[in-house]
Amino acid sequence: MSFLKLMALSLAACVVLALVAAGCGSDGDSTAADESSASLSKAEFIKKGDEICKETDKIQNKDIRLYLVENPGSSGKKEDVEKVIKVGLQQIKVEAEELEALGAPEGDEEKIEAIVAGIEDGMKKAEEDPVSTNKSGPGNPFATVDKLTTDYGFKVCNFVY
Repeated sequence: MSFLKLMALSLAACVVLALVAAGCGSDGDSTAADESSASLSKAEFIKKGDEICKETDKIQNKDIRLYLVENPGSSGKKEDVEKVIKVGLQQIKVEAEELEALGAPEGDEEKIEAIVAGIEDGMKKAEEDPVSTNKSGPGNPFATVDKLTTDYGFKVCNFVY
């Protein structure tokens, strides 16, 4: 047999083996499914949640900077501040959805539901009165959820600055 024929047969055998191996994956697929449906520990949830919040902060800051570049006449007037804050709020809804999608650690479902509901409630209040997000203490629409996230153990998921 010539070298070229031997190489062609070897290559064909490798392709067939690869296709067969790819088609026979029920064990591997169930393991991946089992891992994705498994509940995170509290520490893992906090770590992943803080990563989500950190990414949200980055996106908010980028969006606000971009808004200010595109609207160079923005001042400290109430309507300008409201516009800038609304730009920053847009990502918080995504943040709540991503936190909820993580799946609460076993036994902490009510706490995580309260956090997500608190974010959503804060969003509603902030959309009605964007300038209120600049307040500290109970006047801030995110004060309640901020306490919940801090008490739960988050380091980055804070809403009142």
